[in-house]
Amino acid sequence: MKSYPRLILVVLCFAFYGLTSYGGIRAPDAEVVFRVAQNLANGNGFGVSSDMESWPGFGVATGKDSVLYAVYPPGESVALVPFIFAARWINSSRWYDGFSLPLSHYVDAGLVKILNHTEDPNPEPHALRFICSLFNILITTLVVLTYYGLAFKMTQSVDATFITSLLFAFGTVFWNYANTLFSEPLAVLLVLVSFKGLVMADAAVGGKFNSQKSWVWILSGLSLGLAVNTHTLTILCAPFFLWYIVRMAGGDRKAPLLWSAGLLIGLAILGSFNWIRFGDAFETGRSLSLHNRVEWVTFGSVIFWRNFYGLFLGAGKGLVWFCPAAVLGLLLWRNLHRIQRTLALPLSLMTGTVIGVISAYNDWHAGFCLGPRYTMMIIPFLLLPVAFWWKNISTRTRWIALPVVIVCCVHQLYFNLGEIFSFDHIVKWTYLSKGIDVFINNRFYLEWRFSPLTSLLEFERGPFLLSFVPLTNKVLWLILSAVTGGVLFFIARVFVDQKKPPSNK
Repeated sequence: MKSYPRLILVVLCFAFYGLTSYGGIRAPDAEVVFRVAQNLANGNGFGVSSDMESWPGFGVATGKDSVLYAVYPPGESVALVPFIFAARWINSSRWYDGFSLPLSHYVDAGLVKILNHTEDPNPEPHALRFICSLFNILITTLVVLTYYGLAFKMTQSVDATFITSLLFAFGTVFWNYANTLFSEPLAVLLVLVSFKGLVMADAAVGGKFNSQKSWVWILSGLSLGLAVNTHTLTILCAPFFLWYIVRMAGGDRKAPLLWSAGLLIGLAILGSFNWIRFGDAFETGRSLSLHNRVEWVTFGSVIFWRNFYGLFLGAGKGLVWFCPAAVLGLLLWRNLHRIQRTLALPLSLMTGTVIGVISAYNDWHAGFCLGPRYTMMIIPFLLLPVAFWWKNISTRTRWIALPVVIVCCVHQLYFNLGEIFSFDHIVKWTYLSKGIDVFINNRFYLEWRFSPLTSLLEFERGPFLLSFVPLTNKVLWLILSAVTGGVLFFIARVFVDQKKPPSNK
């Protein structure tokens, strides 16, 4: 009973994530990260192999050795190198000749070719990205499996864990981020691995606290340090994870110190990386970049609250509209606080801090992508209360709640059937032709007339495997919604009638 739910999740993840994959790179920052990986695979170091032709200067800064470097941490680029080696070996057979490949946006004017429905006479760069785009399918599947293990350790309930993992995998924006090469899935995987190490040592959730297992604490801290090497924002987890350790350790100082040592190893790697490139351990290249400078607004200012509104209710990015499952977790937070108080307070303050910092960041919306991308690091934690709630409700209530889970999944299917990147470009160009700059005061992310919520399916189809289906996007969405809902209901109903275990007190 404990193993086959994981197998089901793996099969579902590969099936659904694979079916809706774009098969390429659609975001400019992901393209820059990929070009760093290419340079590493060529044995040429961490420089960017070439600037983006359609957007020179984006995502890069000139280092102290006059080489162009990415302004992003190196974690995902390093992890991509084996995939590039494998993709090059596969491409040596020229399997892609005569095959209609999905095009990546920032290679040989791929975006223009997509919108004009034309082929690229040089398919090899697209074939390389096509194969490497499988990276996030694998990583996001590992995120789901890690989340399953974490939730099971905390709830000791297979049915509650499976349903919540199903909701996490297909009822949140994580599904969309399995489609292309963003760094968030890998960063969240490392954050969850770090956190799971702490939960395994928490006696309050069935673990066994032992500060003598030095390697466990060091590896947990190192995992979070590597997450920072993948996405800098994950550093916000550090003080709250450390607080959790201190609370569970009581007067024992060894565990917090060992965990901090592991974290510092990871941060030292990033600091050395920055120093080698820019001569400053704290310089990521952002302050030297033409397009990617970090700017902050005053906490509590009018702009801060407008950004805060945009994160939760903005028509183009609001968590309520793009990931309602996370909002459900917020509404059920009391269940986590009641059962796991030692853990609930640090997680509550971590969530508030992340939201506050993002709201104070001028780039709170994270540009062209689906939903509030920077909040992805807290979404797994927001769903934990759902697991505790499901564990302790009656079978009748579970049957009522199951359609809500399925609706959340069908809602995300809508976003995955469309293609957010080309949609954003089309809307931007359409209004620019009318003399309207959609980016003034972040109108593009706040106003309903620009929102993908109502018109995403009227434009390009995202999944390359579904691009040959001769149906309109709306009709295809309705058909796939019925199929998806039926499959998930058939599988999930097994976990509805499980005998409810006694509550944790």
